[in-house]
Amino acid sequence: MGIRESTPKPGKIISSGNAELLVENFSSEFRPHIDSTLASNVPMACSLEGATITDDLSNLPILEASKVYAFYENTDELYLTTIKAMVHYLKNREPWEDYDICIFDSSFNWCLAVSHEDKYVWVTKD
Repeated sequence: MGIRESTPKPGKIISSGNAELLVENFSSEFRPHIDSTLASNVPMACSLEGATITDDLSNLPILEASKVYAFYENTDELYLTTIKAMVHYLKNREPWEDYDICIFDSSFNWCLAVSHEDKYVWVTKD
């Protein structure tokens, strides 16, 4: 039996300098939504407080978003992609591809956090 390949992450990877700035901006916008009782080394996708939802994302307004960012915390990678491509990726990835992912757009008004435990949390800035 051969080694299974990883499911390709959708979109285009953002260069480290640009990614760092975007992730810093995202983090500062959503830090108030983090559960303060958790340790600081808990991934953001696991610590954001919001509405827990199912992996059926059809009712979320982000399905109309043209471009989104997907931040894979475990590997410290940021991709520019589409929500449609991310939905496809999340449904088709291998079970061992248990990344912590924060999906957001350039407005920083919302975030879809997907934890390595496949917990989906929808967070909006209020």
